[in-house]
Amino acid sequence: MQAGVIPDWGITHWKHLALASVGNRQFNVPCHLAGTDHYRNSWLAMTRLVGLGYKRIGFAMSRAEWVTTVDYRALSASLGWAVQAGFPVISPHWTETWESESFLRWVEVNRLEAVVAAEHEPFLFLQRAGYSIPWNIGFAHLGLDTKWDNLAGVRQNNFQVGEPAAQLVMDQINRNSYGPPQYPCSVQVSGDWFQGPTIKAPCDSDNKPRIQAPPKAGLTSLRSRRGKDLLASELQEM
Repeated sequence: MQAGVIPDWGITHWKHLALASVGNRQFNVPCHLAGTDHYRNSWLAMTRLVGLGYKRIGFAMSRAEWVTTVDYRALSASLGWAVQAGFPVISPHWTETWESESFLRWVEVNRLEAVVAAEHEPFLFLQRAGYSIPWNIGFAHLGLDTKWDNLAGVRQNNFQVGEPAAQLVMDQINRNSYGPPQYPCSVQVSGDWFQGPTIKAPCDSDNKPRIQAPPKAGLTSLRSRRGKDLLASELQEM
């Protein structure tokens, strides 16, 4: 079953079934879980970006449902990586709902060389503000599907996530164990880094990407367009 909240009327029906959650944990029915290793994937993205010469890397995230079900692991990993590596700890852009002006202000104030996010909105905001990606700024997406080749980031290997979920269910059947377990266990599947076109490989002698100044007209041009309606249309096309 997919992650989320099971209706109250359905909670009592699980005691005779072998069950496992796919993707993220259930809120009100404890069960075994097979999901993406969001902590490891975020750590992988930071490691690869620094290896490519990026130093000022910002992490942007909203309070999406899946973010809360995995206990903000991707966010924790980005901060932990910077601390242990001795890199600038840039305050993440954390928002309840995506809003372009505050995001772009955060990018400019922190003089970011790259942005890591798990949603499309930050990428669209940068494009619409006039940033040339990856020449002005790099972008890495933490939730790439295997078939996406227009973005750099981490492919989550969703098919491989489903396999251990089935194995968890079969194991319960083989042991004649049914209903919510007393001690739920989880299987975390790591993703793979994909060097897509939104990240520029180092080409300077000092191993730094060629980052230009952000476009001055970015916010002005952004305000002149139909913000939310345009964004919704672009998200549907991706």
